[in-house]
Amino acid sequence: MRISEQQVLNYVHFVDLNRWSASSALLKKIKSSYPLQPLSCVLKRIKEPVVIEDEKRYRRITVRLYGQGVIERDELCGKDIGTKRQFIAREGQLIISRIDARNGAFGIVPKELDGAVVTNDFWLFNVNNAFAQYLTLVLSSKRFQEYWETQSSGTTNRQRVDEEDFLRSKIALPPLEIQKELLDKYNSLINESVQKDQEIAQLEESIDKYFLNILGVRVEDIQKNNGALIHQINYSVLSRWDVWSQTTQYTSLKYSFSKFGSVVKGKPIYGANCKGIKKKSDVRYIRITDINEDGSLNDDFVSAEVVEEKYLLEENDFLIARSGNTVGKTFLYKPNMGKCIFAGYLVKYILNPQVVVPEYVLYYTKSSLFKSWVKNNQRIFGQPNINGQEYLNADLIVPTLTVQKEIVKTIESKRIQIDVKKKESKELILLAKCQFEEAVFGEA
Repeated sequence: MRISEQQVLNYVHFVDLNRWSASSALLKKIKSSYPLQPLSCVLKRIKEPVVIEDEKRYRRITVRLYGQGVIERDELCGKDIGTKRQFIAREGQLIISRIDARNGAFGIVPKELDGAVVTNDFWLFNVNNAFAQYLTLVLSSKRFQEYWETQSSGTTNRQRVDEEDFLRSKIALPPLEIQKELLDKYNSLINESVQKDQEIAQLEESIDKYFLNILGVRVEDIQKNNGALIHQINYSVLSRWDVWSQTTQYTSLKYSFSKFGSVVKGKPIYGANCKGIKKKSDVRYIRITDINEDGSLNDDFVSAEVVEEKYLLEENDFLIARSGNTVGKTFLYKPNMGKCIFAGYLVKYILNPQVVVPEYVLYYTKSSLFKSWVKNNQRIFGQPNINGQEYLNADLIVPTLTVQKEIVKTIESKRIQIDVKKKESKELILLAKCQFEEAVFGEA
């Protein structure tokens, strides 16, 4: 009788057990050609408590997932902070979100956030005998994802890691000089990626300059108008009666300004008010957060809980975000994107192809010209907002279709260059991570 090759029993050395649980015993062991050491050998938990005072202002920290860095969450008066006992973060400390540790929420506190505060759901450690960046890369690596999953406790999606388990867990710890070599190779590729990003930014800027130049547009910052206390604004360019309106003023030496409503057929249409669910289907649910700044869609595919045909997009349907920090973000639908419906915080417009090239409108709304209009016209109290009817009054330069097509052709050639550089930048980051993890976790 042939014995099955499937292993029925799994043997674990007693010294490798972190705790008495099936998940701990079944945890895949980390392998490396370098010695494995518990994190307690290089990390010391630091607690510098502070009592939040109502009259003082405090900067708060958030840690991005998957090792994407540590940033400022916000700055608030103490009276607006609910948890009064918090802890002070110091530059160079390793910070970990115990809620999202299993999703790689590790990072180094930067200089600009020295003295910021965190709750007890963030751990702060001084690092000894290791480089903080090395630890961050190891802890946020894919090899540790399953580990954090099994080490977390709790029944919800926001599970917390136990500190003792965390400090007992072992990582590959080469000598400092080897760590430095690995980091130098990693950072060399990352710096190449940063260079690509700088080139992308320069191309984006060149597109905007080209756009303003070919339309003969001149933009004036009224707030920097030689320090004048009184400013004169033409009545004809006012769109709102308030002191926040018209912080910038723009004119064209070649064209007169029309209104967005002059290139739209029918009325603005608001999107579906239904829940998005994480599952693949034949109809994508487009939310504001799914739209990239350049008008493309990201990979965060969600489906609508309920699909109504009246919200299905057709070729060249144009969407504008009407609310939130990304008010004014725009999107042009094409059939090769698959079937899509759109969410309620987006407004749909049907463009008139007899007077406007749809891609021209998309590129116009990505320019500083349109963004200036959005900044001047959004309501600033509460959540930023511009409603569907107000967008119809947005300023728009409409040259002939021939000129529009020429502009689109030129910008599309630059966008192809940008897409190539974005791909190269992502590939460099991926290569840096792969090479680092292979050097650390690969067996000799």
